[in-house]
Amino acid sequence: MDGVLTVDELRASGMTRPVVDLLPRIDGLVGLRQTKRLDDSRLTRIHAALVAAPSGAILSGWAAAVLHGIPSDFLDGTSDGTQPRPVEFIVPPDGGAYERDGLRLRWAPCRIEDLVRYHGQPVTNGMRTAADLTRWRSTRRKHWPRST
Repeated sequence: MDGVLTVDELRASGMTRPVVDLLPRIDGLVGLRQTKRLDDSRLTRIHAALVAAPSGAILSGWAAAVLHGIPSDFLDGTSDGTQPRPVEFIVPPDGGAYERDGLRLRWAPCRIEDLVRYHGQPVTNGMRTAADLTRWRSTRRKHWPRST
């Protein structure tokens, strides 16, 4: 993926381990290095997650929203402005995928008409992304005083 390679790919290309270790790491995703600076730091995490994702995973949630054009001042990919949120993927309910640091897997069906492609990778379309964000939103309900 553009701007991100695995440590194994870098080593196979002839790079020594000390040189690989000098490359920037990507928060929360072990075994990946940033090889090119991208204009939007959220894209670096998204590209890294696409490299690390299990086979057949569909990019979704906040990361899909970023690819659909949601600006960083509205959705920065963090939970509190500093702590990165995991990149979300939908995986088939019967698949053998497993979670890893930096990724959050959602086992759910996804119709082909709910998908678009980004660098050849499946991503939920705008409508499905909005529905998923609403459905997966963590809510903290305020307890309103009961009227008497």
